[in-house]
Amino acid sequence: MKKILIIGAGRWGTALSYVCSFNFEKVFLWDVNKEVLEGIKKKRKNPLYFTFFEYPKNIVPSFDIENDINDVDVIISVIPTQYVRDTWEKLKNFIEKPKLIISASKGLEIKKLERPSEIIREVLKRKAKKIYVLSGPNFAEEVIKSVPTLTVLAGPEGEEIRILQKFLTVPFFRVYISHDLKGVELGGALKNVYAIGAGILDGLGLGLNARAAFLTRSLTEMARFGKEMGARSHTFSGLSGLGDLLLTATGDLSRNRKFGLLIGKGESIEKALNKIKTVEGYYTIKPYVEIARKKKIYIPIAEKLYEVLYLNKDLKEAVKELMARPLKYEDVPGFV
Repeated sequence: MKKILIIGAGRWGTALSYVCSFNFEKVFLWDVNKEVLEGIKKKRKNPLYFTFFEYPKNIVPSFDIENDINDVDVIISVIPTQYVRDTWEKLKNFIEKPKLIISASKGLEIKKLERPSEIIREVLKRKAKKIYVLSGPNFAEEVIKSVPTLTVLAGPEGEEIRILQKFLTVPFFRVYISHDLKGVELGGALKNVYAIGAGILDGLGLGLNARAAFLTRSLTEMARFGKEMGARSHTFSGLSGLGDLLLTATGDLSRNRKFGLLIGKGESIEKALNKIKTVEGYYTIKPYVEIARKKKIYIPIAEKLYEVLYLNKDLKEAVKELMARPLKYEDVPGFV
């Protein structure tokens, strides 16, 4: 494994290209936005993201994706979830031999209610040799600054996953292995939904008690949903579940949290979206709730968030209704 291709040169794609530059001889970086590639070629900087960061020389902008995609054995897909299908439909035609694919996208597709790795598998079929998921409590900006970071690589057992773990691990970026791909991927998607809710609570000024309770019960919903979808409940108590939820729901760099804060302070949904731009949780909650309703999975917090974000539910009324639900025993699925 000497060369790797990263699809998507946004914040996370840029951060992962930096990580890969340590152990791979050449890192191809491709993006649909040619302005970004030109900026990297001419100034060694991304004109849109992290303009303070200078790309190492072995990170090469790909202007010839048709050939570069066949010059590597491993591809990391870092595409916004709602664009994963269309992007890979275009790129699949260039692939001549099966590749190891790592999906680093977080979310659920609105159109077909699928996870990013499911979309890639469906589109590439046999052109994907094996598919993995990379997810964890990772703010791209801190990775770029070489801040100590832990993450999880999930996928099928075998020599390949251990080799990938070794190649992706650098002094400031430590990679753990999991074979619960579904659980790791769902954790990365669902935490964005609840990070919006945590931001709303803080925007309303409801205090630390409320935030702690909210995050604890949100994690229970994530684990409950994951178990019903075939994941392992205990995966959600790890880095890709609890870890990512805590980071995204409380960290100041979180776009989902910032979006929720604006909503809690009285900003309209439309204005908040325009200010933050990319809010993964806003799009994820629609397929999340739709799947839960079809499968009769109990996720009351997410249901209320959906009503707030899409049905103009009054914020304080939503909180009041959650607090007034029938009393019950505490359920903490799978954390044993």
